[in-house]
Amino acid sequence: MPKYSEAFLKASKEHVIVNQYVSKLKAVLESEDGIRLRQAVATLEADLTDHFNLEERILFPTALLCLPSLEMADRILGLTREHGVFESDVQAILHVVRSPETDRAIPPELKTRVQDFIDRLDAHARIEMDDLFPKMDRDKRSLAVIRDLLTET
Repeated sequence: MPKYSEAFLKASKEHVIVNQYVSKLKAVLESEDGIRLRQAVATLEADLTDHFNLEERILFPTALLCLPSLEMADRILGLTREHGVFESDVQAILHVVRSPETDRAIPPELKTRVQDFIDRLDAHARIEMDDLFPKMDRDKRSLAVIRDLLTET
């Protein structure tokens, strides 16, 4: 993870959670334990929703306000759209893992679906951490706005 200023580090710490989930889901898939997968995805659901809310309420609007450009607007639109897709994916995966058949073993098609989800989530987080967040962290106005918004919440 890139090195961020202290103010931005507080706002971006959520990505540590995302990285932990990526690792955890990979390990669960390797174990082929359906019950563990159900538990991991259920926990991920709540944490991911909170994570997306932070980004969509604080980080993304700050990027649009402080670093306005068509490129930034396109980037934020794409990331926000992906959030919706990830939320739908989690619901679809949860629907399958709640099936009693999944307790015994993870079906190959579910394993493929979860692996695809993990890969896309990881790529999404890397775009934020390697491109968007460093741009915001270098911008004094962005840091000031983030500090103010985090104080209010």
